[in-house]
Amino acid sequence: MTGISKLRRTAGLALAVGLSTTALPAAAEDYPFSGLYWPSFDDADTGQIDKLCALTFLDQRSDGSWSAYHVDLAEFRKSKTIRYSKLSEGTCTYAPETRVETCVISMDKSYPDADGDVVYDVLTAVLDDRVETVMIDAASGWETVMQNGGTGAEGAQLTYLRCPFPEAAVKALISPDVTDLPPDELNALRYPEADMLGSPEVAQLVQMLRRQ
Repeated sequence: MTGISKLRRTAGLALAVGLSTTALPAAAEDYPFSGLYWPSFDDADTGQIDKLCALTFLDQRSDGSWSAYHVDLAEFRKSKTIRYSKLSEGTCTYAPETRVETCVISMDKSYPDADGDVVYDVLTAVLDDRVETVMIDAASGWETVMQNGGTGAEGAQLTYLRCPFPEAAVKALISPDVTDLPPDELNALRYPEADMLGSPEVAQLVQMLRRQ
């Protein structure tokens, strides 16, 4: 969503205040969006979203809860078995009147100090392939974001890019286990360098996921 506050200091997720012409839900019965995403900042190579999502992804659920997962790359290299382990989780609530989401990080193995943190986002657009947000320091910051037209002048812009793989098929690959990898290895997967993204095993991982 995201290391930053939920990638955000966890790349975990959750969002909120809409400034686009996209129609947003008036009711909070279902979360404004759900699905598998990769949280992106401006410097991310979004042209490789398939590879990024193959390594780690965020599952935002319709009840507001979310979890982030990483591929067991060592197991894939050994047996070509695809398995994902949980690395962070939390819950978000959404206020439709301000379109601010308030997210609590209950666990983050890549940023242990983030456990218990509260993150606020302004939801600026919900599109088919992405959800655009502005991270703010306090729930009251939505007014400034609206006045600035959602430019993020008072916060960090964070976009959740929808993963290009079949959601049900990918979820079937999730293990019930919580990761035992150390933070440095987890963050290498969450924010991969060019050599990892260009590796043959990641290319093969993407091919196999597309065939699911």
